[in-house]
This record gives sequence, C-alpha cells and structure tokens, in this order.
Amino acid sequence: MSLEIVDHPSIEVMGLLFEPGKGEDIAGLWRRFASQVGSIPDRVGDSDWYGVSWQQAGALHYLAAVATEPGASVPSGLLRQEIPAGRYARYVHLGTAPGVATSFRRLFAELLPARGLQPRPGACFEHYTEAFTGIDAQDSQIFLYVPVF
Repeated sequence: MSLEIVDHPSIEVMGLLFEPGKGEDIAGLWRRFASQVGSIPDRVGDSDWYGVSWQQAGALHYLAAVATEPGASVPSGLLRQEIPAGRYARYVHLGTAPGVATSFRRLFAELLPARGLQPRPGACFEHYTEAFTGIDAQDSQIFLYVPVF
C-alpha cells in the first residue's frame, strides 16, 4: 500500500495501558480492553479504535484505546492520552493485526528514508476503522501513523 503525508487533527483517546512484565501480551490487552470498552464515558464514534505507542525511559508504552470527548472523566484503571495535531506519514497496513509490527519496522527502515522523511518525537498510532475485518483477516486494513518533520 502507499505512503502519504497527512495533517491529522488532535484527538483524545482513553483506554488500557500495556505494562511489560505483567504477564500479558498486547493481544491479551486488546481482549481485556474489548470487554471494558462499554464503560468508557463520552466516547466519540462506535467503530474507531486506536493503538498508541511511544517510548519513554527506554521502555515501550502501548495504549489500546478509543476516541473520547476532550476532558472526559477517566474511570479508575484507564488512561487518557492526547494524540497531538500535526504532520504524519500514513501507511495502510493490509493483512493481519500481528503483522502491524512488521509494517512499522518497514516504515522506519525503508519507506520514510526513501521519501526523505524523518520521524519527529511523539507517539505513533494505529487506527482501526470499519476496514478492519478481524485480527487474522488477510484483507484487514489498519492505518498506521508516524509523526514526521
């Protein structure tokens, strides 16, 4: 699929944080999140979900989330994160959800350098829309975003 540069608006998301070393993988986090998503207040839209990842103090942080109204109250056990407005490289991953990591590696190692793009500090994110047809579906489309200068 192709890489394009987009100006993405700011959105607030709320969800469950992945905690490395706690005996749960990211797939398990998504299963747990799916069972709790109905309790998230002030949700925006019914079909869009987000996976937000960032590095902090050398550790990967990952949030399984949905968009919420700005300033929504945060129930215990959940975390709110802002995805700031800005310029992003957007790539459509076609295939299974476990293949997203391979697509992100390709973005950083090949696609961004080939276009002369440099990542800027900030969170990368996955956007799951109606085009996502299932975890193991080969025809699923997942939109991947990387902040770029």
